[in-house]
Amino acid sequence: MSFTVLMSTARCRYNENTFPLMFCLIVLYSEMSKPVGFVKLRECMGRMFNKPNPNQVRRGLNSAYCFGYLRVVEGKYGNKYVPTLKGVVDTGIYWSLKAAFGELIDERSTNTLSCLILLARNFALMNRLWLSVITQYLLKGSEIEELSLITLKALLGEEVEGLEPRHYREVMQYVELDLVNIRSHFTQLGVSSLTRFPSPLESILTKACSKISRCSA
Repeated sequence: MSFTVLMSTARCRYNENTFPLMFCLIVLYSEMSKPVGFVKLRECMGRMFNKPNPNQVRRGLNSAYCFGYLRVVEGKYGNKYVPTLKGVVDTGIYWSLKAAFGELIDERSTNTLSCLILLARNFALMNRLWLSVITQYLLKGSEIEELSLITLKALLGEEVEGLEPRHYREVMQYVELDLVNIRSHFTQLGVSSLTRFPSPLESILTKACSKISRCSA
């Protein structure tokens, strides 16, 4: 079964299928070491997220494609899909935020979620920078050092030529690891789940996202 991603001039928007689709794409691409077809994505979405409807897969693909999270490869039996490192990074960030804030993340607007992902990426970048320095001294020449540097480049927005498919999932996991202490802070405070953002945090995020929006305009 093939599917053609729709091009649109409308502004990109996240939906409830964007990151489940990306998770499946990254995992399957890492396991299969080749572009992933629609049927495989649908099977994974159904199995992992209870989203077996083809329309859910289509909505996820459209959103992910619009954000530059995947690229389309023409195959003999229809289009297939490959994740980009931008998609890998933002997917890792999203699931880290989801672990920390739960369903509140999915209630954010596209603008706010984009802002949160950008802020979290900068946080992860600084953490990964120091980890890369440490691994260069302690684990020089190891695969851990290589993956740390690849993750650092990905967080900087650089594509890495010749990166093996199996490493895509590992990069996503490294990004999640860089943000793991967001969740740990809530654990230390005894917060098991949030029903809303605390007012001070909401205010700070609103101001920060407003400034980011003006700077990128």
